[in-house]
Amino acid sequence: MAKSKSSTGPAPKSDAFVGLLFLALLAQIAGAVFLYLEYSTYLDGNGEAKVVPKVQSEPGKEKAPPPPMPMPMPMPMPMPVPVP
Repeated sequence: MAKSKSSTGPAPKSDAFVGLLFLALLAQIAGAVFLYLEYSTYLDGNGEAKVVPKVQSEPGKEKAPPPPMPMPMPMPMPMPVPVP
């Protein structure tokens, strides 16, 4: 015969893990709020994306990077002393 759905034992109690689950839920909600606030800075009032003009440098003003510095040569290993 199948067991009945009612239990005779005591009801389970909340422990520290339930508090951690609640804390994680609050962190997820706060993250979603901050994501929305960051995303809304990229939109204007009509919901359209803002057009950000590209910064153009003046022609002929670009400098070539300097050539790399030469590496100093390491000291050679000393010669072993011959054994007579």
